[in-house]
Amino acid sequence: MRKGKGGDGKDRLFVKSKIPNLVKYVATGRYYARAKLGGTQVYESLKTFDYEVAELRLAKFMDQMRKRRAKRVKRPKTGTFKELFDDYERRIEVDNDLAESSKKAKRYALKRLKATWPELANVRPSRLSVDAVVQWAKKLKSEGTNFTPPGAKIGRKGNSSSTVNKTIQALTRIMDLAVAKGLAADNIVRQNVKTEKLRAKDSAKIGYIPSKEEFGKILNYFSSSSGGSPFVFGAKIIAYTGCRIEEARKLRWKHVDFDSGMLHIPGRKTDAADRKIPMANQLVKLLMPEFQKVEKICKLDTREVKIMPVSTLNKRLKAACEALGIEYFTNHDIRDYYATTALEAGIPVHTVAAWLGHVDGGALLLKRYAHLRDQHSAEQAKKLNF
Repeated sequence: MRKGKGGDGKDRLFVKSKIPNLVKYVATGRYYARAKLGGTQVYESLKTFDYEVAELRLAKFMDQMRKRRAKRVKRPKTGTFKELFDDYERRIEVDNDLAESSKKAKRYALKRLKATWPELANVRPSRLSVDAVVQWAKKLKSEGTNFTPPGAKIGRKGNSSSTVNKTIQALTRIMDLAVAKGLAADNIVRQNVKTEKLRAKDSAKIGYIPSKEEFGKILNYFSSSSGGSPFVFGAKIIAYTGCRIEEARKLRWKHVDFDSGMLHIPGRKTDAADRKIPMANQLVKLLMPEFQKVEKICKLDTREVKIMPVSTLNKRLKAACEALGIEYFTNHDIRDYYATTALEAGIPVHTVAAWLGHVDGGALLLKRYAHLRDQHSAEQAKKLNF
């Protein structure tokens, strides 16, 4: 799109057509759209020499111009990041598509942004510079929020890569709001090349993945403990499905299709999280007796009955690991156990990624989950023949 002030001779390069705002460039015969925006003459090539095609494309151009003019009219003369912070927080609270855990993460990211850049509240988005954003990001990485945990004598220094990136993401989305409200011409955090240096290098967290023998010991420990049966069942659900703990909590019997051998996992974390996976034989053997038991006991619709008998396993897992002398692992590490077991079985990476609900086709899987257990790696190495 090109702009030009009246009286600069540009109009002599174009000839008018029968339709307002449609002109032809004399030198090439190509058609252009022409309209005024804020006192400035704006020209945009319609990329055609055909009059009828130009007429159709002109309509789209004029529609865009009307929207841009409306934004200019509605744009307030004042407006700072403080108002945007409040608006962003309100949007988080009313977003029904966000899980409570996601809302909490976004609230903390906004809180960190305010704490690490208090001066930003009084800045107008149109005055925000890339250099200022870069300097803030460096400070965020090195100094953090200086939060002092309860019982500690000194505050924490620096932030994890995940924390840094979530805070930068919050600023990015707030700038999106500024652009939508007409408070800034564009989102310099999202678009400027220099902002590529803002994000911290994401280091994949690698937890402890139990061996099959250790996982078996954990199940036996649960079985021998008072009230441990639900925890045996819960641990197996995650180990046999790769569910995140919040996904496991949402499983109902309506999600199980014994006829087709498929399980629907109602996930919400990513675009690919809501998924269907084939049920392994062990999973069918685990679920079938429980379903038959529920059918006999439950007088209501069994389809809406929850499958997962516990909300979390972490406290029991910690106690079991301490008692057995095993390195502590969590709900999510059992998901890792599922992922690496599937990879060790020779299942393709992209297939396992889909079963886990990853949207990237396996990139995160290779980065975070494909750290195969040492014993399996040693066994695979024996097959090498140079």
